[in-house]
Amino acid sequence: MFFLIKHTLESLCQPFTLGMLLVVVGTLLLLARRHVKAGTGLISGGLLVLLLFSYPLVPGLLYQSLASRYKPITKESLREMPGRSGDVVWIAVLSGGFYTNGASDVGARLNEASLARFAEAVRVYRQISKAKILFSVSAIKTDLAQKRLLDQLAGTFGLPRDDLESVAGATTTQDEAGLFRGRLGTTPFILVTSDYHMPRAMLLFKGAGLNPVPAPVGQCGQGDPEPRFNPSGLFPSDSSLSTSHTVIHEYLGIVWAWVVGR
Repeated sequence: MFFLIKHTLESLCQPFTLGMLLVVVGTLLLLARRHVKAGTGLISGGLLVLLLFSYPLVPGLLYQSLASRYKPITKESLREMPGRSGDVVWIAVLSGGFYTNGASDVGARLNEASLARFAEAVRVYRQISKAKILFSVSAIKTDLAQKRLLDQLAGTFGLPRDDLESVAGATTTQDEAGLFRGRLGTTPFILVTSDYHMPRAMLLFKGAGLNPVPAPVGQCGQGDPEPRFNPSGLFPSDSSLSTSHTVIHEYLGIVWAWVVGR
């Protein structure tokens, strides 16, 4: 019940839902010929919300503010990583989503975010003499399905199967923090997730008593050094509205983490 209430409130705070809700309520007031001024104001407010968050500038700035907080991990930062005393270094990869269609191709099993995160984990893995990857497979329910996925990943990326393990059962990033705490304790480890998701993940993982070293995936707020003019950037778009949904989800998650004491 609590989970349902939380996600309902989050959905109501999303630009598309909020904007459409204001437009619908305003339209009903106008049709009922009551509170005409209020109805007009609600419709105007709803359209303004939709326009504001579907225009590239606003979600772009919000995205940059999240993605730029952590820089990509480098060989130098790996050498300076605390806890590097010859023991195995764990690389924890957060789930970005899966397709449970039973396909034999890894590219058809992992969505774009999960595939990018795992590829980054492999890149870091190859720079460490003794490392293992711990992959969150929250949407994979059975042990057999988890094993099959790990076998596919090991074969596709050329990894020793013994260097790849999984954790399952999480439905939120906070759940993942608890699962990784059970496996890794307070030992420093490398945390891989998308650049926009890293601020919330670091807040929750540190709040759970873990010691993650961030390894964000993406442009990390750097952008294109030689941007080209694109006429589509002058107009609202569904992709910008989707970006707004992503960043607002992250900001709400950060606020929620602080409210519940992380």
